[in-house]
Amino acid sequence: MLVWNIVIGCTVASFVNAAVIRSQNKQNYIFSRSCCPDCGHVLSFIDMLPVAGYLIRSGHCHYCGSRISVRYPLTEMLGAIAAIMSRNMFEFVLYMILLAVALYDMDTMIIRNRYLIMLMVMSFVVTDFCFIGNHLLGIVIISIPMRIIAVITKGFGFGDVKLMAVCGFLLGWERAILSFVLGCMTGSVYAGYLLLCKKAGMKSEMPFGPFLALGIRISFRYGFRLIDLYELSFIRVYN
Repeated sequence: MLVWNIVIGCTVASFVNAAVIRSQNKQNYIFSRSCCPDCGHVLSFIDMLPVAGYLIRSGHCHYCGSRISVRYPLTEMLGAIAAIMSRNMFEFVLYMILLAVALYDMDTMIIRNRYLIMLMVMSFVVTDFCFIGNHLLGIVIISIPMRIIAVITKGFGFGDVKLMAVCGFLLGWERAILSFVLGCMTGSVYAGYLLLCKKAGMKSEMPFGPFLALGIRISFRYGFRLIDLYELSFIRVYN
């Protein structure tokens, strides 16, 4: 079962990555043949093997020798991890949509409405409507402050606001706050790394969607545990 999960996770994540890249180039991401982005040669079965193809070819195109981006095997490994950690098919599909959000935002600084619609549909499927108030509050508790900040300072894009609104409904208000905090923490660490390495300046822009997607992913699976742990630690400190 573990091996099967790894194979499925790598394969689906590879398809998600290809779909994201081809959609940016206005290509058909279902029927188009995979090819080298540098020389345009159609890839063989071995070339397209998730992770293994990258290792077999030593990270280079077999036809023109150009270097293959490490993004491909890393994305496939993230898919394998998601498949292993997912408790059911719904959770795995959710993680793959969030992966698409992150990859597309990394490339274009845009969060596509198509992915947000998918997330909204998933939210309606999983939501317990006995707690609908909690989920409705989740829509606005982060997205409205983000929208105000975006208008005043341009610190967030409107896509980030919409992502938090949609996933706020999925998570409920407590986990929505946690996901935003986690996104800010991981984003700040990465921004600090870029500044220290002089790869970006204080006024440089960077996509925030990948960090929000990570925070949402963690909060969906471990949110209530992390909140309980925080509350327990808070009580111990002040008692």
